[in-house]
Amino acid sequence: MNFIDYFDQGWRIAPQKVCLKFENETFTYDQIRNYSLQLANGFDAQGLEVGFHGAVLCSNKPMGLVAVLGLLRAGAVWSPVNPRNAAPENTHFLNSVECDVLIYHSDFSDQVYQMRQSCPTIKHFICIDQPLNGDACLSDWLTQHPANEITLPFEPERLAALAGTGGTTGKPKGVRITNRVFQTYMSNIFSCMNFHRDSVYLAAAPVSHAAGVLVYPVFAKGGTVLMQDGVDPQKVLAAIGDERVTMIYLPPTAIYALLAQPNVRDFDYSSLENFVCTASPISVEKLKDASQVFGPVMTQTYAQTECMLIISFMGPEDYFDENGNPHDEGRLASCGRPAPFVRVAIKDEVGNILGPNHRGEVVVQSDMVMDGYYKNPKATKESIRDGWLHTGDIGYLDNDGYLYIVDRAKDMIISGGFNIYPIEIEQVLWSHPAIEDCAVIGVPDDKWGEAVKAVVMLKPGANATEEELKAICKDQLGSVKTPKTIDVVSDLPRSGAGKVLKKELREQFWQTVTRDI
Repeated sequence: MNFIDYFDQGWRIAPQKVCLKFENETFTYDQIRNYSLQLANGFDAQGLEVGFHGAVLCSNKPMGLVAVLGLLRAGAVWSPVNPRNAAPENTHFLNSVECDVLIYHSDFSDQVYQMRQSCPTIKHFICIDQPLNGDACLSDWLTQHPANEITLPFEPERLAALAGTGGTTGKPKGVRITNRVFQTYMSNIFSCMNFHRDSVYLAAAPVSHAAGVLVYPVFAKGGTVLMQDGVDPQKVLAAIGDERVTMIYLPPTAIYALLAQPNVRDFDYSSLENFVCTASPISVEKLKDASQVFGPVMTQTYAQTECMLIISFMGPEDYFDENGNPHDEGRLASCGRPAPFVRVAIKDEVGNILGPNHRGEVVVQSDMVMDGYYKNPKATKESIRDGWLHTGDIGYLDNDGYLYIVDRAKDMIISGGFNIYPIEIEQVLWSHPAIEDCAVIGVPDDKWGEAVKAVVMLKPGANATEEELKAICKDQLGSVKTPKTIDVVSDLPRSGAGKVLKKELREQFWQTVTRDI
């Protein structure tokens, strides 16, 4: 099946049912489908053929999701853009995926101004909420084009999306997601969780990431997606009972914010079936608290952009033994068993598959694995070797087949559910005239899981304040990637070849923590 076919399945089940809710607005399946057809017919009128590259830059707004559906309906290759990134990052990503069409919200007009100057492949700009700088408004675009039916042939290997990730250079690469990849993802998630016509999914985390991928199984069953533009703890907690929410996805940091609310136990959570937590490791203590507050609904997944959403799955039943008693902390530290349509193994440094309880690199085989990086065969060969996707994560499988992630081979930091690549931050710090050398690491943080810390060496006689260094990082990279703390040292630990030993820097902060990430 094609990406868009899953939405149409839900439309056939219940065309007049509420498909999407946002604040005081509701949209039926019929309405959303017609919008997507009008947008797709508009692309056709502009001479854009199946396979053109389109991107959406928008926070959680209904018409942003409509824009994605319109791109998929037209057979475009969709590239989700992180609205929290700074302009240089998003500009680089859109150039790397050779974007043809950008649909954006006016909130990001400053970014789009830079993209006009720096993204030569973008020929069409459409503003979601108003006519702006000569760009058409999405609502005007829709009224100018008919909702004629469009039928795309099913081509399993046709590229459906280019999702952004990063690598050793810290710059995002386009992960090639074909129709076959997405179809396997849908099969996998349907086998793990119960989606149905009465499903109500609360999407408060950015739909440009995992929260957005989860809307499609809801659509396929004719359920309802309730959107909120950001995680406001009180609004999230109230909505669960008021809207009879059956499923919610949040990264650990947002779950911590919910648990910190003084009145967290005063709301009705009886409708919840799955409270999905992914994107980064969650505190075991917080996980136990969440199970007590929200009930036996906590659900964890482990995944990478290169293998969509579910490599391993830990459902509510995995938190309890056969007698209904909660498992000990050891089991709660797991991220579950390999999902049904995934093969997971642990390999040592020379490629041997290891037995239970032996630590090594987590490797994966599945039809969910990406079809390589876009126009980057070198990086593809580095990630997919001997038929296995090499995740770069260090872990082990226990005797019962549960997967534990204990360390990270790569230097990537996961903070608040976002992947952060130290080299990006180091490049910015190195650009400061007072910096001689620096290293960026992740350190344990009760709120964020990992917090970004920079350790810097100043040039002799030079001065730079922590506030000054944070300011240039925020300006160039955005707040998510700005170090929470910056330490000044006289020297950095180095190998014989002169490379900074980040492991030694990290060890002093992780010594008293039970797991290494």
